[in-house]
Amino acid sequence: KMVFPLPPHRKVVNDLIFITSGESIRNKGLNSYTFKENQFFFLPALQITEHEYMSKDIKGYYLQYSSDILLDFKHILNQFKFLNLLEHPVVSIPKSAVPEY
Repeated sequence: KMVFPLPPHRKVVNDLIFITSGESIRNKGLNSYTFKENQFFFLPALQITEHEYMSKDIKGYYLQYSSDILLDFKHILNQFKFLNLLEHPVVSIPKSAVPEY
């Protein structure tokens, strides 16, 4: 079990979190972001982060991946602003776009 808040830290991998229910609060640099159902949170590698909170009813997906996986896609990465260190990391999608499992 994780004890919150997690202290500030920096990772060498990228994080992608998608919440299907509940909510979480995560910092990216000096800014704090609350994200909820049907929202992604993207954290680029080497960014200082702190995970402040996760609700008890949280469900979703958590993925960590190396930046190397994106090397072949450098020509289109600038289209995805949320992957930039200085951009807003939360992306909402409509409930209709989320498959039901």
